[in-house]
Amino acid sequence: MKLIVAGLAGLTLATAMGAAAWADSTTSPPSVSAPATVDSKIGDLLADPATKAVLDKDIPGLETSPYLDMVKGMSVRDIAKYPQAKIDDAKLQVIDTDLKAAKPAS
Repeated sequence: MKLIVAGLAGLTLATAMGAAAWADSTTSPPSVSAPATVDSKIGDLLADPATKAVLDKDIPGLETSPYLDMVKGMSVRDIAKYPQAKIDDAKLQVIDTDLKAAKPAS
């Protein structure tokens, strides 16, 4: 019986360690950041002063929108699909160019 309990404890510990190692390997290090684009999450863009300024300029009223909490996990491209956003393909291209030109805070 003691052998079974010891085996189960070892299995539990090994599983937990394996899950932690897997979780560490699936997240990218914070020092590596992709350039901001219209495919970046709005919440991430608002968190950086440089890209927030782009959104303030190109999508005025976004931060005061009653839908802000709902769209923070979406990209600008995602919200452009909704007519209420009033973002056509030309505007999407302008926003993308402005975001790529923005220098993120270090």
